[in-house]
Order: sequence, then C-alpha cells, then structure tokens
Amino acid sequence: MNMGYDEIHNISSKVQVHDLVASNGRVTNQAGTTYNWTYGYTGTQAHAPINIGNRTFSYDYNGNQTGWLNNSNNTQRNIVWDDENRIQSVSDGGSTSTYKYDYTGQRVIKTGSAGETAYANQFYVVSGGGKVTKHVFAGTTRVATRIQGSTARDNFLYYYHPDHLGSTQYVTEANGAVYEHVEYFPFGETWVNEGGGNINYFFTSKELDVETNLYYFGARYYDPRTSVFQSVDPIIGSYLSGKPNGGVFNSVNLSLFSYTAQNPVRFIDPTGQSNEDYEKANILAQNKKGFNKPENAAHAAMDIMEMETTASKLGKDAPEMGTYVYYSNKTKKYHFAEIIKSKSKETINLQKYSTKLFVDEDNNLKKDVNAIYSVHSHGNPSNKDDMNSEEYHKDDRKADKEDYRDLTDMKGCCFKGGYLLTAQKKRKEHDVKSGKVTEVIRPKEPLE
Repeated sequence: MNMGYDEIHNISSKVQVHDLVASNGRVTNQAGTTYNWTYGYTGTQAHAPINIGNRTFSYDYNGNQTGWLNNSNNTQRNIVWDDENRIQSVSDGGSTSTYKYDYTGQRVIKTGSAGETAYANQFYVVSGGGKVTKHVFAGTTRVATRIQGSTARDNFLYYYHPDHLGSTQYVTEANGAVYEHVEYFPFGETWVNEGGGNINYFFTSKELDVETNLYYFGARYYDPRTSVFQSVDPIIGSYLSGKPNGGVFNSVNLSLFSYTAQNPVRFIDPTGQSNEDYEKANILAQNKKGFNKPENAAHAAMDIMEMETTASKLGKDAPEMGTYVYYSNKTKKYHFAEIIKSKSKETINLQKYSTKLFVDEDNNLKKDVNAIYSVHSHGNPSNKDDMNSEEYHKDDRKADKEDYRDLTDMKGCCFKGGYLLTAQKKRKEHDVKSGKVTEVIRPKEPLE
C-alpha cells in the first residue's frame, strides 16, 4: 500500500494491491481490496474529500457526510444526521439502518437487516432473536465475550488476543481452540479473516457495523476503506486551547476527517475524538494502579519519555524531560507524575516545577506523598557519544549544583538511563539503566 498526502495533511492518493499467492505460485488479485484512488478536495470544506476513486461525496454545512454516488454503476448511499451531528440512518439501495442515542451521545439502539440491537451499556447487549452478549473488560480492554442465544453456536465464551493496537487478532474458545484469526490493512480494512462469524469487534476493538461496513467509535463513525471519518472531529472546541496533542498548534489536528493523524500503525483513537499512543495509554493506565517498586515506576516513566522524545524529532534540540516517582500513602504504591518537559538547559526550572507538585510552601512533603524520587532524561537519543561527553554534561552539572543537587556524575541521566533520588537526608542515587543503587548520607537541603 502506498499513501500520498497534501500539504495540509489530507490523503491525496491511496494505492493498494491485494494478491493471494497459492502454493503452486498462482496469483489471484482481490478486486474488493485493490485500488488506485485519487482524492479530490474541490468543495468549500478544505479537508472534506469530494472525490475518492469513482465515488462523489456530499456534505452538509456542519461537515457531516450526507452520502456518495458511484459514478461507474450509479449505486449510492444516503446518510441522515440529527441536529447533534449523529447519524440517524444509512440507506444503501433498498436497505436502511437506523440508530438511536442516549443523552450522553452513546448509541443505545441499532436497527438493520439483522434486526434490532439494544446496548444497555458497554457490558450488556441484546440483539435479534433474544441473543444476549456479555462483555468482560480489564480497564478499557475487552478481554472476553459470552454469548447466550437460541442455537448451540450462540452459547460460547470467547477470549480476545489483540495486536499492538488492541485490534482483535485471535479469538479463542474456552478450551483454548482458535475460533477466529483476523489481520488488517494499516487503516483498518480486514485483510485476513479465518473462521469466526459471531464476533463484530475488530479494528482497535471497535464494533464493525456489518450492514454499512463502518466502525462505530463513539463520537463518530469511521470508514476504513476510504480511511476517513464520516464527520468532523467534535473535539475542535478543545483544540482551540492547545490540548490535546497540541490542539490547533499542531497542524495535523486541523485535518478533521483524518484518522490518528494519518499514522494508524502507531496511534489509536479510543473515542473518535483524538489520537493517543496505545503503548503510552497502557503505561498511563498502569500508573493509575501504581507500581510495587519505585524502579518499576521509573522504568515506565522513562518509556514515556522515550516516546515523547522520539515523537518530537528535534534531535539535539529535543526537550529535556523529567518527572517524579513518589510513594502514595493513599494507594500504598509508587506512581510517576505527569511527564514534564523543558527546553534545553532549563533543568533548574524543570526541577523546581516538579517539586511543587509534592511539597508545600515550607518545603514539607504533602500528606499523600512519601519518598520523592526524580527521573530525568535529556539530550539527543540518537547520539550516545555526544551525550556521554564531558562537554555535554557540563551545563547540566552546573544547573543541578545551583539547584542544590550537586551531582558529581550526570552520565546516569542519559536517554534510557536516569536517576532516582529522594528529597530526604538519605539519598539514593539509582541508575535506571544499570539498576545500580548508591546510598549517600548528606545534610537535608531545600528543594527550591
């Protein structure tokens, strides 16, 4: 697959070739997932594609896709929206699917060719013929589904085995036998589907509406074939303040129909509103639960820093990043604070800002905090020789001395290294990379 993009982050072309190669070498092209499409943006809405391949799309004034016409065979789709920009119905030829939502905007009723499906909540679904589906979650991850119905096929317990994005890759039965195997093209189209037939939760664990081939993401519907959402991103109001993901100051966010900033092999969109790093999301979820050892929390924090620094692509100008690992008397476990960034050579400000999260005006630890540790990463992750040089760390040692740290060796602070130290009389210097801990007795020093 080859993708092309324009200067404002819209998809300009999609070339995808899907061939099946038999054991005897015979090649069979799969026409349904093979295309050479050009995307045209000739309307008044700069990010809404009017032409994709042989289809012409239409939109209302709010940016909701109202349907398309296939210029080759005159087939068409009509989409009706309500005043809160939610799909009410989708009509394809003589087939129509309708949808109803609760006061929070979540879908509660779906009616289509397979009958009516009622969603009591994320755990309990009742569909046509009295089939009851119960989902089991670990946090936000669906781990199992039990289906109870009128046929033997409908009475099963299924377990999900996701890929790196949380997409369903394997589904097994209670005895461990493989029930279904699924693989995907980058933007979520099904590439391989072996077995199955009773599960509709696939790409990034979202529900696929088989009547329309659209994925329901909560806030929006997504078409993996064209790789665009059916409506604009409703989070645009929050983007004006610069959050999340840089808001309007990150130009890719202004491509309001795009999926995960056109980077579907790394990012996910949990709600249809903003993308996030799946691995990072899992680390942050674990951090809420807490870690049994401070070094485990430090390792997790360093992993987040690696993602942040790599994503910044700033080379030697990459921001220094740091956080604090602390023991919470409330959870009885170790956590790391939100990752804090600073520009190069602003270590002092970084440290001072960090400590305010955990100390009061008299530099005493807040009631819910015990044993603060700092975790720090800085510099260019791709140039280890430069990072380990004397010149590179000269200003860092000076900054730490002025900040009452007076570390004599900063080499443990390198990318994927890091140090831990307590804000108490007895300080532990911990090189996260090597795991070595050195305990130092010294007079208590002010944090600011």
